[in-house]
Amino acid sequence: KWAGLIIIISIITDFVDGPLARQTHQASDRGMFTDMFADSVFYFSVVGSFLVARYLNILWGVFHIIIYTAHDVLSVLAHNEGKKTDWVIKPYAKSGYYKGIMYVIFLLFLLFNVDFIYITVGLITVLITYETIYYYITLHLRWAKLKQ
Repeated sequence: KWAGLIIIISIITDFVDGPLARQTHQASDRGMFTDMFADSVFYFSVVGSFLVARYLNILWGVFHIIIYTAHDVLSVLAHNEGKKTDWVIKPYAKSGYYKGIMYVIFLLFLLFNVDFIYITVGLITVLITYETIYYYITLHLRWAKLKQ
């Protein structure tokens, strides 16, 4: 049940922090990156709580967390490397869509005992893995061109 509380806190902070930063003229790439990092910590906490409760296979869940992290890092590099920023790099949170789908599935399970967890984690992990490989190849080819 901790997962449900974490999901609710994550959703509330996600909807509040960005608009609040923009309204107070405090929005920055550093803040966006910090937000993306905090979202990942919340997400990993939810996945971790499902692992501890044995609703997810440990190997599948750990692989999901690793590939999710690699996807975030490579997608940021692939989309925004070299773009003007007020910080180290301009963030790009493509995996937020996947996180949203997972939160809905986790909440359906917690509230109504509708169990699509294994199939959803499996499908999203496959999609994220495919995109991660794509981003890796894209970056590899881009960096190889720079060396020439």
